[in-house]
Amino acid sequence: MNIPAIIKARLARWLAKAEWPVKWAIFGCRACGQCVLRQTGLVCPMNCPKGLRNGPCGGTLAGRCEVDPQRECVWVQIGLRRDARGTTAPPTHAPLNEALIGSSSIWNCCSGADRPTRRPLPPLAATADAGACCTASRLEERLRRGRFVVTAELCTPSTEQGLDRMRDRIRALAQMADAINVTSNHAGVPRVAALSLARCVGEYQGEAILHLCGRDLDPRSYLDALVGLSANEVHNVLCLTGDWPARAEPSAGNRTPPRTAHYFPLEAAQMIYEASHLRQFGASALADLNARPAPRLCVGGAINPSSVPTSVVLARLAQKIACGVDFLQTQAVCDARLFGQWFQAVQQAGLATRVPILASVPLIGTARGLEVLRRLPGVLLSDDVYNRLRTSTDVAVACRRWSTEILANLASIRHLAGFHLLNFGAANEFIAESIQFARNLAAQSSPVAVDR
Repeated sequence: MNIPAIIKARLARWLAKAEWPVKWAIFGCRACGQCVLRQTGLVCPMNCPKGLRNGPCGGTLAGRCEVDPQRECVWVQIGLRRDARGTTAPPTHAPLNEALIGSSSIWNCCSGADRPTRRPLPPLAATADAGACCTASRLEERLRRGRFVVTAELCTPSTEQGLDRMRDRIRALAQMADAINVTSNHAGVPRVAALSLARCVGEYQGEAILHLCGRDLDPRSYLDALVGLSANEVHNVLCLTGDWPARAEPSAGNRTPPRTAHYFPLEAAQMIYEASHLRQFGASALADLNARPAPRLCVGGAINPSSVPTSVVLARLAQKIACGVDFLQTQAVCDARLFGQWFQAVQQAGLATRVPILASVPLIGTARGLEVLRRLPGVLLSDDVYNRLRTSTDVAVACRRWSTEILANLASIRHLAGFHLLNFGAANEFIAESIQFARNLAAQSSPVAVDR
């Protein structure tokens, strides 16, 4: 029987009004209209202030939420409710369809309106030849050959004049590092276009890794950004969910519909999947647009080794591998012993040889840099280490010695693919010495080629 459209619309509105109070009381429903409770252990993922539907962000620490540390991370709750699958990759869902927010998820499920966002994205095929490069990236070539790599980082300046002042440092890093990370809108603050800095790295024959944050991009603008990278011969992208903007107020958990919350349009797993899908099939999986020619980029991601429980982190790691990530950089490592324990769990899960993992080591040059590191979301810097460094007679010297010790302790870890050096006010000389020291350590290690 054909039901008139006006009757369907009225039934849908009535069902939405009746459905939401019940689901709010039982599940803390956020009325997204695209319910995935069956895949998340009956815990509503939309209670995450960032609205992440696929896994935790890198700011999770000690099982607590980055935005509100008084709350347990929603994805920790989900991970504990799920079966103890450990290394099994959880499903990855497409971004929310904003047109369905506030509508009835029951109606949308019956009508099929939510099918693209409720059903997991189809799995991507593994690369046929583990040693074959998929892009023009020199970084990918080094990683696939099993070479130990050392990458550095540059923070995008606020003005064009600041970019000009950075040229000496860019020139030096381009000659020393295997690749250079270029940040984008750090801490949610608009800055000079990161692509300008990435092009500048290329001018000095360097290899740039451009950061893109799901916080700042919707599927269409993300596709535009990937096309822009390819057109400007930037062959590497680091897909990040992004830190919580300093001025944004969390609203998840209040009795308000999601459209009033500060939800992120994209998150890291979706971004990795989209870039890998473009490279593999030449078509977009998330946007209703296609790019010709499709960008072929080396796709990177991040993982937090300091977060607990480890099973949730391993599941997130397996998910990003399933989405097609080519390499991973960790959050800042401030305790080599704890990182070694985490990496041992990664090895036991069989994940260490499936993707190259670079340990991020902070290089601190000033007392202010130490304070910035301590406040960085997702970084575990113990009070003992912080107080010891802060009260040293010469903070810069003490921090330099501490960073060198971390590098030396991490170098002996088998299957570690390299180091990523984070700059917290370190002088150019300290960065150069650290890169050379890391390369000397690499001569004693033997990373293996990645089995994809």
